[in-house]
Amino acid sequence: MSPLDDDDLHRYVDGRLGAERARALEAAMATDEALRQTVQAWSAQRIELAALERSVLDEPIPAAILVALRDDPPATSGEPARRPHPPTARPGLRTWLAAASIAVVSCAIGFVGGRWGGPAGDRGGATMAAAAAPRFVAEGRVAHVVFAPEVRHPVEVDGSDRAHLVGWLSKRLGTNVVAPSLSEHGFELVGGRLLPGDRGASAQFMYQDASGARVTLYLSRRPAEAGGTSAFRFEQSDGLQSFYWIDRDVGYVLSGDLPRARLSELATAVYRGIGG
Repeated sequence: MSPLDDDDLHRYVDGRLGAERARALEAAMATDEALRQTVQAWSAQRIELAALERSVLDEPIPAAILVALRDDPPATSGEPARRPHPPTARPGLRTWLAAASIAVVSCAIGFVGGRWGGPAGDRGGATMAAAAAPRFVAEGRVAHVVFAPEVRHPVEVDGSDRAHLVGWLSKRLGTNVVAPSLSEHGFELVGGRLLPGDRGASAQFMYQDASGARVTLYLSRRPAEAGGTSAFRFEQSDGLQSFYWIDRDVGYVLSGDLPRARLSELATAVYRGIGG
């Protein structure tokens, strides 16, 4: 297999790297701190760029742009066919293209900053070995499977008592805990509970939408793995989808029986809600 390069890192951050090379890269990150920090920085930039002006990006393409991109009507008999107008011939399209160019340049600056001006430094060589998801990911997924179906006792503390819930779990975990709001995305806080983890106390917040679908956010202290924000990683099995990451000294696992794109939207909202 050819050596890993920056193209592989970009594809990994975008979730487009093949499984074999992704495993090789994850193994390399396990032994190369500079490489790991590079991927973390690029992943954080991707999240921030994806959230930037999301409402504008979701707007339909303006009619003026669609008109500008259409070919001219067919030529009449005896008249030579005309080529489509170049973009520069239409002020409206030129303005739009200029704005798009600024967005592209902004993305490039962000990635260049992560590559040359960020914490990566000189990555040097890397050896390949197998890598697995952290243990807290499995714990978070099991907690979802156990408590999400509960009808009468899904949580210990109801979401209506959010202040008490957050204060209690913050004290037990020994760090400031946040129960991010997902109301704008159609999910309301059901409540939360204290759980055991591989490193002591862990916590779970549960959210539910109008249809009754539930997602859970599992939190686990990871002081030995602190040092930045990890890339979002995706796990799927038996219909359960999960995104997990580490922010400062806390590991997060968001799980739910939802399409990947929908769960990714919620994970981004959680990440921003906790001040990531």
